Amino acid sequence: MSNIISTFPTTLQNGTVEDATQVMTLFSWIQNQVNGNACGATSGSGVLKGDGAGNTAQAVAGVDFTTGAQVQNSSLTFLSSVAGTNTIVGTLTPAITAYQAGQMFSFISAGANTGAVTLNVNGVGAKAVTKLGSTALAAGDITANAIIIVQYDGTEFQLVAPAALSSLGSMAFQSSTSVSISGGNITANFTGPLTGNVTGNVTGSSSSCTGNAATATLSTDSTNALGYNQTWQNVIASRVSGTTYTNSTGKPIQIYVTSNALTPAQINIIVSGLTLSVISNNGNGTSVSGSAIVPNGATYSVIISGGGTLGYWYELR
Repeated sequence: MSNIISTFPTTLQNGTVEDATQVMTLFSWIQNQVNGNACGATSGSGVLKGDGAGNTAQAVAGVDFTTGAQVQNSSLTFLSSVAGTNTIVGTLTPAITAYQAGQMFSFISAGANTGAVTLNVNGVGAKAVTKLGSTALAAGDITANAIIIVQYDGTEFQLVAPAALSSLGSMAFQSSTSVSISGGNITANFTGPLTGNVTGNVTGSSSSCTGNAATATLSTDSTNALGYNQTWQNVIASRVSGTTYTNSTGKPIQIYVTSNALTPAQINIIVSGLTLSVISNNGNGTSVSGSAIVPNGATYSVIISGGGTLGYWYELR
């Protein structure tokens, strides 16, 4: 640190008598030295700074030091004069001269992007704006008049807000109990019923979906159950004893057949080559009947032997 006051211009000697003029000259020199090196007068809560020449000067708020207002309004990191949609430029005050990893900037977009995006701050150079790491932005990732936040990672500006989402279409919350989703896929695990209005394709393997699902396709355990949305149908007109049929309804069905005979008769119900039911009478004119469940995709047939003929053939399908 340099001396504030330099060497005296003259030295008083012991045992000598100096006149008042000589003494006052020394006092005047000391006064000038002190005043010349003193800090300048400041008002209020001013802050001082060195001027680079060994002197002090009053610091300028917002230039030499950060103010509370600058922190509150983000003026040090908020870009002004923003222009461009895919090739974006903006200005910072005070201006930066180089990018540094960790720098975070925000701005209001001038319009929606239609493809890959670059950002150039204070003419330092255009850098790619990416999402989810180094993935280039897709059309619409930046919307018009949106507040955009990016952070420099040392190579490119990564999009911080709005957060980039993968494999999800647009989502709009219409009320506290309603949400509309367009495009994308949603996977969720839940145990209770899904209630409300459903449009689009809905798939699953458990639970249930209730409400207006006019255009939905729901595949769950309950919809594949025997008896779900099925009715008993009389199919005698299209069935013949000994002919093999295939259940192609997409779910299990149940068959019920009868036979009348004055002579001993027997009904065999065969499903996928396995005889499940054998029913016979003693030929006294009483009817015989049998029933079996046919899984989806299985073959089935009814064979009546003896003097019997088909009486009824019903299917729950």
